[in-house]
Amino acid sequence: MTRAEVHRFLSENPWIQYVPNTLTIGNTLCGFSAVLYTLFAYDAQSEVTSTSVFGIAAGIILFATLFDTLDGFAARVFNAASIRGMEMDSLSDMVSFGVAPATLVAVMVHRLRDQAEIHYSLVWLFCAMYIATVALRLSQYNTSVIQGKKFGPLFKGLPCPGAAAGICSLVFLYVSNTVALYNALRLLPPYCAVVSLLMVSPFHYTHMGRWLCTLRRSRRRISMALAAILLLLIWPVYTFFAMVNLYILSGPAYALYLYLNRKKKVGQRCLDGSNL
Repeated sequence: MTRAEVHRFLSENPWIQYVPNTLTIGNTLCGFSAVLYTLFAYDAQSEVTSTSVFGIAAGIILFATLFDTLDGFAARVFNAASIRGMEMDSLSDMVSFGVAPATLVAVMVHRLRDQAEIHYSLVWLFCAMYIATVALRLSQYNTSVIQGKKFGPLFKGLPCPGAAAGICSLVFLYVSNTVALYNALRLLPPYCAVVSLLMVSPFHYTHMGRWLCTLRRSRRRISMALAAILLLLIWPVYTFFAMVNLYILSGPAYALYLYLNRKKKVGQRCLDGSNL
C-alpha cells in the first residue's frame, strides 16, 4: 500500500486509532493478573505448587512485554501517537514492569523464607528500591518526550521491560530446578537492587523494538534472530537467561569499551606527540 492509501484507509476507519490504547490496556491487565496470580502462592498446599505459581506469574509479566512492544508499533503505523497514549503506556509499565516483578520477588522470598536465610527487611528495601527507580525512569522519559527531546537507537539506562525480564529469567531458572532454591532466593533481592541502579545509570542500551523492526535490512541480524529462536526451542530456560542477562550486561560492557578505546586514543596521541 502507498502512503496515500494508508492515510485514506485510516480516515475511513477511525476506530483504528483506538488499537494502540487497547494494546496498552492489555499490558496493564497482564501486570494486574501477574500480581494476583503471585498472591495465589499463599493458598498453595506445597512448595512445588507455589513454585509453579511463581513461574506462571513470571510468564504473564513477559507476556506484558509483547503488548508493550505492539502498542508502540501500532501507534507509529496508525499515526496514533498522543500524550494520552504516552501517559497510559507509562502507567501500564509501572504496573507490569514495576509493581508486578517487585511483588513476585517479595512474595516468593516471604513464602519460602525458611530456605532463603535472608533478613526480610532487606528484601523489602531492595524491592522498594526497584519500584522507586522504575517510577523515576518512567517520569524522566515522559518529561523528555513533553520537552520534545529526540531519542536515537539507544536508551540511556536499562529499559524497565529489560529489568523485569531479568528478574523473570532468574525465576524461570529456579522453577526449572536448575538452581538450588536457597541460591535463587538469596540472589533475587540483590539482583533487584542491581537492575534498579542500571535503570537510572548513564549506560546505553540498544532499543530492541527498533532492532527487531530492522531485521529485514540486515542478513546478519536475521541470522542472529534465527539462531536465538533455535536455541530457545532447544534450551528455553538457559537461552532466555543468557540472552536477557547479556543484554543487561551490555550497557556497562559498552561503556567500558568506549572508555578503554578513548584511553587508548589519548595514549596514542601522546605517543605521537612525543615522537615529533
